[in-house]
Order: sequence, then C-alpha cells, then structure tokens
Amino acid sequence: MRHNWIWVLGMGALLMTSAPAQVIFSFEDPDMHGYAADGDPDDYCQAVGYDYCWQVFQATIGVTDGSYSMGVRWPGGFRWLISDGNPSIVPLVRQSGGKFLVDVTATRSVPWSNFIVSYNDGQYGWRQAALQATLPRTPSTMTVLIDASALTLPDASASWFQIGLGMNAGGAHEVYIDNLRVYDDSKTRLAIAFDNDLQGFNSECATLTWNNGAMQVSWSGGFCWLFGGTTDGFAALLHRGHILVMDVTVPSAGPAWSNMIISLNHAGGWNQTANPIELPTAPGSYTIAVDYRDLNLPDPSGWVTLNLGINAGGAHNLIIDNIRVLVEPVAGDVNGDGCVDDADLLAVLFAFGCGSDCGPEDVNGDGVVDDADLLAVLFAFGNGC
Repeated sequence: MRHNWIWVLGMGALLMTSAPAQVIFSFEDPDMHGYAADGDPDDYCQAVGYDYCWQVFQATIGVTDGSYSMGVRWPGGFRWLISDGNPSIVPLVRQSGGKFLVDVTATRSVPWSNFIVSYNDGQYGWRQAALQATLPRTPSTMTVLIDASALTLPDASASWFQIGLGMNAGGAHEVYIDNLRVYDDSKTRLAIAFDNDLQGFNSECATLTWNNGAMQVSWSGGFCWLFGGTTDGFAALLHRGHILVMDVTVPSAGPAWSNMIISLNHAGGWNQTANPIELPTAPGSYTIAVDYRDLNLPDPSGWVTLNLGINAGGAHNLIIDNIRVLVEPVAGDVNGDGCVDDADLLAVLFAFGCGSDCGPEDVNGDGVVDDADLLAVLFAFGNGC
C-alpha cells in the first residue's frame, strides 16, 4: 500500500502516544516500601514457630519487574500490611484513577484467599475499597486488577500517603507480590459488546436479559454457568493478551460473597480457569479482570465460546456492560494500541533525533531515536493488526 505522508506531517499536534505502564511499587527496595515493618518480629516467630507468624520479606519468586518481589507468608486469617507514607507515589495514584494491576504468585493451596486495598493520608484519612481483589488459591501466577476507583484520590499536595493491603486467606498461605502499576484501560480492545443482544449467552440456572446495551444476570445463588458467548474475531483477540476485563454494575446489595471462573470451548476442547476471581456484591460499578493464561487458546481463525461460571452465597444480580481483552505489547507498537501502523511510524518520525528521555519512540532502547527505530517499526508493520 502506498502512503502519502505530506498531509499528515502537519498533524503532529494531534498525535498522541501512550507511555508504558507506570510502576508504583516494584519491591526493589530492601525495606519493600515499608510493608516489611508489618511482619512479626523475628524473636516472636522463633518463639511461636514460623508457621504461626506473619512474615514479610524480599524474595526472587514470581518476579515480573526488576529482580525482587515481596513475599508474604501467614497462618491464615486477616491482617493489614501498610506501606510507608511516601508522597512520591501520589502523582501515579492520581493518574490511575484508583485502578491498578499487580502480579501475584502463590506457592500454596488454600480454600479461599483475597485482599482489599485502603488509602490513608492527612487530608481524607483512612478509606478502603468495597471490592475485594483476588489472590490465587492454588500454586500459580496471576495478574490481578484492583479497583479502588470509588475511593477519594489523594490531593496532589499530600505530604504523606499510604496504601494498605488487607490480606486474607482460609488457611496458611504464601504469596509473592510484584509490579504494582497503573491500569490503563486504553490498552483494552472490545471483545464482546451487548449493543443489541446477548451475543449467544444462555443459561439454565440464571435469568439473562438484555438491559440497554448490557447483559443483566440474576440467579438464586450457588454456582451457575452462563454458556455460549462469542463474537467475530474473538478467537484472534484472545491471543493478544492474557487478561479478560469486564465492567460490572451491582444495582442493589447482594450476598456476602461472590466469585467467577471462566472457560473457553473450542475445537481443542473445554478448559476452565483454576482460580476464582472476586465479583462485587456492594452496589456500584466496578471493573474486574480474569487472568486466562492457564487456558488452552483456540486457533486464531477458529471458533470459540466464552462461558462464565458465577458463584454466590445467596441471590445476586449483576449487569455486565462489555467484555474486553487487555492487549500485550507488540514489537514495534509505539503507541501501545496493539497494532503496528501509520501512527507508530509517525510517532517515531516526530521524535526523530531525540537524544535523552525519548520514551517509547526509542524502540530499540539505545537512548536515541534514529534510523534504527524507524526501521524496527517498518519491519514490524502490520503486526497485531
């Protein structure tokens, strides 16, 4: 295809590029941003036995950013881990709008496990999210989405600010936490929209109704499958990431607990996720995510149906607005939209000659934007599109 570049060179002011996900805590610091101070003293652990105390320590298990993670080992039950009061993270927290991703690796199996997030500062005091975030119940690694968007963000001028992690488990558990970062919804791509129908979803144990561009789900509690959701291009889109994102609204107070697993059915058979993720039960609108990296994916050009396994401790009512895939970086994709195209070439052209702090336009990471970066995008042109 021939491209005419003349007209677009005057459009530089309209070109927007997206920076990589911003890391809030990577746990490279020896004190792990103050969380380690919340562990029990070593002399206490020696006295009661290490299986009966809370331990917070630096580790190299489950590392996804840098060389270290934060290990947390505890005998079960609930306990707060409180960060230091570092105000340097306030700009990123404000940028996030209260939605974060974090990578968590578990090395034990427990009946259930989750955590909640709190903020604390001098302006607004202590406040905590209503939606529990998921911790893996089985030995595995998950990317977890934290939705604390209902909490008041800290003021830009906050002199101190803390993030609390309320860890909970139904038995002795051990997890490794790494790479707490800003969630960027612009990196998602629409997989299933309920613009005019239910896109194939059906159920024998729940009532599904179309509700003004969303799927309303009502059931009496317990476990229930919603079968058969699909749309054109869904199989190919699944290959571009490993996280399925959904916007969920709870119109009225629900039961004490609720969670979800998903399954994919395709020519390769049926397979389902091992770790349930928490569903909201308090009234409000939330973003939830399911890590599906443990599933066998369909052929990108083949057929696939998505099935949602919902569970609750009593009658529940949810409205699912849409289902998206958080796409992963594609080589040569400068603006992070999952497709190497004209916009990426333009981004490199406009940054050409940059010699420091060049951002994603420095495709090969050598500190400058030059011919090598332009060639990298050209050779990758069309990837992910």
